[in-house]
Amino acid sequence: MGEKREQSVTAYYDCRHPELDAGIGIAECKVAQKKIKNAKAPGIDGIRGEFLKALPENFIQLYLRVFNGMLEVLASGSLRSYWNV
Repeated sequence: MGEKREQSVTAYYDCRHPELDAGIGIAECKVAQKKIKNAKAPGIDGIRGEFLKALPENFIQLYLRVFNGMLEVLASGSLRSYWNV
């Protein structure tokens, strides 16, 4: 009861992972697009699944640029000063 157990702590100095840190690709986006169910309530953004499924190719590429850009900003840490972290 009174004995102390030694805790092992793994130190992570570099937790980047090339596959997980890569941007979202067009193929990945199209797979997700096909999985969207119809006749479901929109999310907090108000965008319905049917709208996302009907997007033409050039809009999908635009969305990918926006999302990948947001991921780059988040990964760079440049927003930390705004979040007071």
